Amino acid sequence: MMNIAILGSTGSIGTQTLNICRRYPDLYKVVALSTYRSVDLLTTQIAEFNVPAVAVTGIEGTNLSNCTVYSTNIDIAREVDYDILVVALTGIHGLMPTIEAIKRGKRVALANKETLVSGGKLVKEALALNPTASLLPLDSEHSAIWQSISQNDVRDISRLILTASGGPFREYTLDQLAQVTLEDSLKHPNWNMGAKITVDCSTLMNKGLELMEAMWLFDMTEDKIDIVIHPESIIHSMVAYNDGAVIAQMANPSMELPIQYALTYPRREYAGLKSLDFSEIGSLHFFKPDYDRFPCLRLARDVAREGGILPAVLNSANTTAVGLYLEKKIGYLDIYRIVLDVVEHYHNVQDYTLTQVLEVDSQVSMQILADFN
Repeated sequence: MMNIAILGSTGSIGTQTLNICRRYPDLYKVVALSTYRSVDLLTTQIAEFNVPAVAVTGIEGTNLSNCTVYSTNIDIAREVDYDILVVALTGIHGLMPTIEAIKRGKRVALANKETLVSGGKLVKEALALNPTASLLPLDSEHSAIWQSISQNDVRDISRLILTASGGPFREYTLDQLAQVTLEDSLKHPNWNMGAKITVDCSTLMNKGLELMEAMWLFDMTEDKIDIVIHPESIIHSMVAYNDGAVIAQMANPSMELPIQYALTYPRREYAGLKSLDFSEIGSLHFFKPDYDRFPCLRLARDVAREGGILPAVLNSANTTAVGLYLEKKIGYLDIYRIVLDVVEHYHNVQDYTLTQVLEVDSQVSMQILADFN
């Protein structure tokens, strides 16, 4: 039996991870959970899974009976006895728990792309010093690449191909994009996710962040990663090889499949999901992304190419701008304008420390928020 700790257990990825634990009670024991403020749902999860340790990070002095209550996710990563740490947090908050788990030689199932976007160099350094640790992707696209590589030699890879649904505004003109509402932005055609990542999918910034994450996960440079719009979200990503072969991972849209694969790896257990019926699908479509209508993707590519601490700057600026948009303090197209302004005026450094990443994240956020208070 594997002991699992889930950081962000009340969010979309966390609750779906618990679905898998519920499906296989003989394989997984939940030993720790965490939430920011959703204490009621956390309490229900504690009771169902008899969880001995939790963290409530957004409310001080929370008392929960029959379990140890920590104040930070880092405490859980550092102190709880687990085999797998699922990092399903938002923003940069996943970085330090991830590094702590790696230091302990643990398996980290990572759904927090900002961890590698902002601190990829630090995570890779920690992995190099702790060879018993492993980092497994939970994002459907990165899991698809991981599965498509399988036992193949990474030296034989020509390109990685990340697929994107295109979001709700794939066919919108620039004039239409200027008129979209928050409610429009939160209507993803294929996936049910949290508000922030759903907005990121609509701007295609999410795909830019995934590109940076893929660079660290698979040791690829930015120019070796293609992005293709695939509205059906059946092919979750592909790997092109030097001999011309392309291997793809395909499935109906469901986050439980990549989550479960990371938990059961190298085995594949029954997931209770509907298999593909190609006669029902009929056809699949692919398009090049429009970098003029979706400039966040172009900006993310430019930042990925630049490297250094600039991805952390972009990530913080985007997280803050999207937060303002979710509060209806700015318009949809203002997200890109704010992020671009911050990135263009920031002096980049190639070598950085954990302290610098955390400082940058805080400083950029405060700089943007100061203009709206």
